[in-house]
Amino acid sequence: MSESTMLNEQVEVENNAVNGANNTNLIVKPIGIFESVFTRKNATPRQGALCTKSKGRLVLTPENCFGKFAQGHGLDGLQDFSHLWLIYHFHDNGDDYKQIRTKVRAPRLNGGKVGVFASRTPHRPNPIGLTLAKLEAVDMKEGVLHLSGMDLIDGTPVLDIKPFIPQYDTAGYFNSAHGGGVDVTPPNVSYPSWIEQPPVSPIEDITFTEQAIKQLEECCNDAKHPLKFYKDWHDVRDAILEVLRLDPRSTYRRKKCQDKIYYFHIDELNVSVDIKDDVETNKTKAIVTKVEIWQVVLDCLKNDSKE
Repeated sequence: MSESTMLNEQVEVENNAVNGANNTNLIVKPIGIFESVFTRKNATPRQGALCTKSKGRLVLTPENCFGKFAQGHGLDGLQDFSHLWLIYHFHDNGDDYKQIRTKVRAPRLNGGKVGVFASRTPHRPNPIGLTLAKLEAVDMKEGVLHLSGMDLIDGTPVLDIKPFIPQYDTAGYFNSAHGGGVDVTPPNVSYPSWIEQPPVSPIEDITFTEQAIKQLEECCNDAKHPLKFYKDWHDVRDAILEVLRLDPRSTYRRKKCQDKIYYFHIDELNVSVDIKDDVETNKTKAIVTKVEIWQVVLDCLKNDSKE
């Protein structure tokens, strides 16, 4: 075979590979479905690390993940890690975002725009998310991972999980004793200055009414409607505080709905909060006024509609 013939064949193979890659549609099956304390997008943290008390569990799907009796083998060794990455699908983006924009409004830019790939918006050409979570426990028999520090909503399809390894996953981290003995200079980590700005001013003044505390205790002891993730009312209270400190309201609600009660769900609870700006101190105050089991609220509404 002549040199020119070999060169032509090599070019043809490379062109076919490129064309094949450009025309490939990936078929991805979720390895499991995430069960979360956040049943709706409303009040779900922007990043899981901002709400360490939030909880959830990843339940592996046997038919997509080795089968019922083998899925535990795929988790073997994961229990030795403290954190892991979750790669998942933003399944609840809604029909309003079918046309992806090239630029989005970043919360930290106060209305300013950046390119979609310079942001963490869920509305992307491929709506895939990445979250670092704390691993609390591994149930290899049932194929369940118990996690905390979550920003996924209930029902999120998880595509993959990977253990967090600081030597590889932290920019600038290098330990020659564990890095193969190769002496390299850690890279300088840089990012735009607007990243340092908080998305919104945090709410520092948060209180519970006596009635709300009493209701919270009663809800945590309700045997008929048990919570899925929390047993102690103190833990639920701390999670509610973390959510509210981030001021989970949308820009519209902050500007136009100050006279209305803000509601959000956490676990099986519906939480009512009165959030207002204090003109004198120029700070925002939040008062938790009511905590109810959401199913009880729904049952009451159904009974009222029948009367």
